[in-house]
Amino acid sequence: EPRERYTFNTFIAGQNQLAVDLVMQMASGEGEKQILIWADKGNGKSHLLQAACNLASQSRMTVCYLPSRELIASSVQIFEGLEQLDMVCIDDIDALMQSGEWEEALFDLINRIRDAGKNILLAANKSPESSAIDLADLRSRLSWGPVFHLHELEDEDKIKAMQKRANQFGLEMTDNVANYLL
Repeated sequence: EPRERYTFNTFIAGQNQLAVDLVMQMASGEGEKQILIWADKGNGKSHLLQAACNLASQSRMTVCYLPSRELIASSVQIFEGLEQLDMVCIDDIDALMQSGEWEEALFDLINRIRDAGKNILLAANKSPESSAIDLADLRSRLSWGPVFHLHELEDEDKIKAMQKRANQFGLEMTDNVANYLL
């Protein structure tokens, strides 16, 4: 279950506005059917996926958020029937690339979701081209929809993000404190 605090209102897009807009459209039941976003750790991928889940559920869509690092300990059967949901969000798909069985399961899931006309939002640390994927067909499937590289925020936007985050916890962060932390 995604945490409530991850919303689009608390996401600072910076140079990533197009990606954010397309993810918002998908979470509203419109636009692209598959989107993959990739970036280094700490650039907002999980926030964006969980914000999409929150918006989709507010839009009365059936949705699930799956963190791959936690999935890897379970069976690939966890993917069974997910194509019946309106939207599936899978975070850290790189964690699944260490297993042929998981690569095959993700490949099959993407095909089933596409055939069912549903939505899938994926997040990775690397682009499909530079990921260590053994199953060549999976690499091409991951690029079926738009693939976005989330860019790191400029310092000014990092300060906004820190202040927004502090605000969520009822704290006021001055520019001086934010600059110091930066």
